[in-house]
Amino acid sequence: MDLKKQPGNSTRWIIVLLAFAHFASACITVPAPIESHYNRGVDLYDQKKYADAIEEYKLALRENPNNLFAKFNLAVTYQDIKEDEPALHLYREILEKTEDSNSRINISAILYNNGDKAGAFQELEEAVNRNPDNPNPLSVWGDYLQQENQLDSALSKYQMAVKLDPNHAPSWRRIGAIHTIKKEYDFAFEAYYKAVALDPEEPAYLEALAGEYERRGALLDAINLLEQASVHAPDRADLYFRLGNLYHKEKSYPNALNRYWSGLMIRDDDPTVHRNLLKIYRELANEEKHKIDEIENQGSLAKKTP
Repeated sequence: MDLKKQPGNSTRWIIVLLAFAHFASACITVPAPIESHYNRGVDLYDQKKYADAIEEYKLALRENPNNLFAKFNLAVTYQDIKEDEPALHLYREILEKTEDSNSRINISAILYNNGDKAGAFQELEEAVNRNPDNPNPLSVWGDYLQQENQLDSALSKYQMAVKLDPNHAPSWRRIGAIHTIKKEYDFAFEAYYKAVALDPEEPAYLEALAGEYERRGALLDAINLLEQASVHAPDRADLYFRLGNLYHKEKSYPNALNRYWSGLMIRDDDPTVHRNLLKIYRELANEEKHKIDEIENQGSLAKKTP
């Protein structure tokens, strides 16, 4: 059993009603979604109201101490706010009840971030051994090895992951990153392309592939991918700034201005962006001045013509 952060019923109800009657009609009453502490916890978490979400998950567990989804979500919330000890305790409680690779992966993240690399790797090895058909522990293990600059070992883990699941998009993106570091750009492009094909709504994959297109000088392809990424991550100022830079290179000044200002509305602390804006406005002013000079010259010539 693999636990993941579970959605509440209140935000994901799809009701399909097909009724057929000959010269007849019927009224059907559909009950409202069940209100529960668990569902409220999910909604509050999605609103980033973590303290309130924690209280709701605790109430859900008081009602049902065996609600492992509530326990897992509570652990995730503690982990998000850097309360590692209660998170670890909850993950360990889950593992006492059932084998869960996601709990082991999250334990490894806490251990790794706290400097216990050996403990993190041991937890991931246990996850791999106990969940031999799951590519996630292998992929995360590879990611940590990559952070340790053990690139060949990391690549081996990623390749094992995609051998288990050829459609594991996170591993394809990570394989691409290894090839990028090694300057094996054709292999990197192929891996990033697979990741995007498998999950075309993930901004990280779109950004990675855009980088390879930009490296090849295919700026319009890079722009298209980054525009897609900005749709799925509309609060990312860095995406808008990067788009502004690419539009600037293409001399598409209105689009560049639009993207720079979109980013500045989110984060107004990048001096480079302000300098680029100044350059664009000066370039536009010079273009206008040139047009005015041309019109004036044409007018002067017309006056002198007998």
